[in-house]
Amino acid sequence: LGLTRKVIAVVNMARIVSRSASRSWGVVTPQLMRRAVRLLAQVAPVSVLLACGDTTQGPVRVTVAGAQTLVSTESELLGHPTDLAVDDRGRLYVLDGRMSQVVVLDSTGGVIRQFGRPGAGPGELNRPGAMAVRRDTVVVLDSGNGRIQRWHTSGQHIGVQPLEDFAVNGPTAVRPSGQLAAARQGWGDVLVAILGPDGTPQGGVGTPVVEPPAFVDAREMRRQILDGQVPDFLRNMVMPVWHSESELWLLLQAEGLVERHNLAGALLARTPLELPEADLIRDLFVTRNQESTGLAPLAYASDAEVVRGTLWILLNLPDDHPAVIVQVDDAGAVVGILEFSDVHGARTLAVDAGGRRVYFGIPSEASILVAQTL
Repeated sequence: LGLTRKVIAVVNMARIVSRSASRSWGVVTPQLMRRAVRLLAQVAPVSVLLACGDTTQGPVRVTVAGAQTLVSTESELLGHPTDLAVDDRGRLYVLDGRMSQVVVLDSTGGVIRQFGRPGAGPGELNRPGAMAVRRDTVVVLDSGNGRIQRWHTSGQHIGVQPLEDFAVNGPTAVRPSGQLAAARQGWGDVLVAILGPDGTPQGGVGTPVVEPPAFVDAREMRRQILDGQVPDFLRNMVMPVWHSESELWLLLQAEGLVERHNLAGALLARTPLELPEADLIRDLFVTRNQESTGLAPLAYASDAEVVRGTLWILLNLPDDHPAVIVQVDDAGAVVGILEFSDVHGARTLAVDAGGRRVYFGIPSEASILVAQTL
C-alpha cells in the first residue's frame, strides 16, 4: 500500500543484520550481508530510515532522493500549477489557474498540447479550481464562470455545463462524470455538499465539528490564534477527495483528522494525523498570522489523491521543509510516510497508476518536479 515488498524486505533484512551482530553467539555472515546489499540496490534511490523502529509500532518512514525538474521556472511555461492529473498513458495534465489553461506533458516534460484560455466563452476559463482525467476526457471545474467544461484528451472542446444556482467558494473535488464534492464548512449541517454535474444538490456528508458562527470577527480570531487557539470559524474547514464513485475522503484541516464516508453519509473510517510534522504545521499557522494582515487558515494538507485504494496526503509544510506524503489505507490506518528530500514548496501532487512516479507542483516557482518512489 504505497511501499513495495522490496522496501519492507530491506527494513526486515536490516533488523536481521542488526540482531545477528548484537548477539554474542552470532555473526553477520557474508551471505546475509550480500543479500542485504542486493535488496538495497534494487530500491535505490530510496533510502530507508532504519531508525524507524518496529513497524508494529507505526508506519515505515522512507526518504526518497533524486527528484528531477520536469518543468523549470526559466521555461516560463506555467503561471500557477493549480491541479495535476496523470492519465492511463502516463501523460501529465497540469491545470494552470493563472494562465487559465491545461498543459499536457510527456514523461520527459515535453509539451504535447495546450488548451483553454482566459475568458467566459466556450473553452475559456476563469479561475479554474480542479480537474479530473479519465480515458479520453478531461473535466475542469471552471470556478469563476460557475460551470463544468469538458475536453477530449486531443484538446478538442466537448461542451459546457452550467452549475445552476451554485457558487464555488471553497475546496471542491470533481469526478470525471462532473459530479462535485464541495466544502460547505458546516453550513446546511454538513461539511461537504454533493452535487450533480449540473449543480443539482444530491445530499451531503460529514458532521460539523462546531456550529458555524453567525458572524466573523477577524480581530477576535487573530487574537485567539496568537493565544494558541483555533477559532471556531476555521474548525469546519475541509478538503474533499473522491475515493470512489460512492465514497469520499474528508480531510478536516484544522483538526488534523481524516474521515471516509459513503454518499449516504455513513462514517466508514476515521483517523488522526498524529505525525512529527503536526507541531510544525501549527507553528506555521501562527507565524503566518503574525506576519500577515489577512487571516491564514490552519491546514494540515495541501493536496491529496487516491492511488490504488490508498489515500496519499501531501502535508502543508513550510517551503524550506522537504515534501512529506502520508499514506492512509481504506480502513483509516496510516501505512506509510514518504519524505522527498529534494522537493520543497510542493502544494499539488499527482501519482501514476503504479504509485512509482510522483509529480509535484511548486506554485512559488511555477515549476513541476518528479520523483521515483521505486
